[in-house]
Amino acid sequence: MLGGQPSMSHVYLVRHAEPEGAVGRGLGHTDVPLSASGVLAADRLARSWRGAAHLISSDLIRATRTAAAFGVEFQTDPRLREMHFGAWDGQRFDDIASTDGERWQRFMAAFDTERAPGGERFLDMQARAVDVLTELPSDRPTIAVCHAGVVRALLCHALGLPLRHAFRFRIDYASVTLLHKSDDRIDVCYVNSERFQGTIP
Repeated sequence: MLGGQPSMSHVYLVRHAEPEGAVGRGLGHTDVPLSASGVLAADRLARSWRGAAHLISSDLIRATRTAAAFGVEFQTDPRLREMHFGAWDGQRFDDIASTDGERWQRFMAAFDTERAPGGERFLDMQARAVDVLTELPSDRPTIAVCHAGVVRALLCHALGLPLRHAFRFRIDYASVTLLHKSDDRIDVCYVNSERFQGTIP
């Protein structure tokens, strides 16, 4: 706080563009590149940004290639990765259900607190993402390129919602969600936009 006025920062959460081979799979920490259409979508989204910003990204290639479209230097932070699915990471959901059905059903019934074998809980992912959000600078806007799970987890945090409501939010590839973060609150300004909207600081 400076001069009695609370600090305010704009945080643009960008889901990476479409990766190769993602349909029906839980990619998690599996590192795959963007598809050809994903590259085009990342470039299109970046062109809708005007102004300077602090740019950070998950260190997975589908996120860093999306961040690279902005044409400026950026930092990577593994805490912005998608949830780790452990032994299921990168596998097709249908295959998991057929080979490990009992654990899969238990996981799907309580995805917020259960974990894949050798993986992490959604709650754990939220905790590391919130740590990043807390550390972001307040003197300039931030663009954080991350993953759908991270965006959903941070929206639940901002709105005080239990994580079981996370999938009520639609988060498309190459979409933008804007948070306003001040000293004592986080406001959700818009969710799942195909471009950067409104007045950009």
